[in-house]
Amino acid sequence: MPGPIFNKIEVKPGESGLTLMEFREHAGHAMGVTDKHMDRFVNRYVIDFPRPFSMETKGDLQGLYEEHLAWLQPNKDIEDNSAQVLALKEKLGQIREKSQPNEEVALKEYWERLESLDEAGFSKEDQYDWYLWKAAQHWRSIYKDTEKLDIDHLVSEFMSVAKDDSRLKDNIYVKEWKNGNPEENETIIRLVEGLKQHNKTDPGTTGGVS
Repeated sequence: MPGPIFNKIEVKPGESGLTLMEFREHAGHAMGVTDKHMDRFVNRYVIDFPRPFSMETKGDLQGLYEEHLAWLQPNKDIEDNSAQVLALKEKLGQIREKSQPNEEVALKEYWERLESLDEAGFSKEDQYDWYLWKAAQHWRSIYKDTEKLDIDHLVSEFMSVAKDDSRLKDNIYVKEWKNGNPEENETIIRLVEGLKQHNKTDPGTTGGVS
């Protein structure tokens, strides 16, 4: 079931549009942005869709540690995450030794506990990425994708996030967007026009959010 269109970002009459996951694939390929970074944008984008999910949402503490560990270990965007992995494994071991492992905590409290582990280096940026991922997983469990969205809007939303992101701001397309008038910039115009050629749904473009 497609998700609702946030703020009625509808495709303009006579123009093609892309679903969010189609944009993830085609824009990522066009700009040379990895799936991991495009997934981070998708996670950030869907956080603005209506959802019964917040930092007050509660989860099983052991389950949260296990889920966080599974997300953290292959996440190459977090440099030298070995200290964080070891800290989570230690916490899991402590919980499993207790007679009542099914303690429920809000996501906010969960992260406050992690931040107290100074030696592990859990940062606010890590917290936000992880929370966005959790929220996106929840959203995707209800909606597999969006309806067709306006491509100019999607590009603008991506750039507004990327220009202030330490891992994306040096991308040539992001630089071109930030340092000039996007409506007159040939690089950006070619990017948008290229994306508008993808006017048919590709069955292979509904990859997961991670």
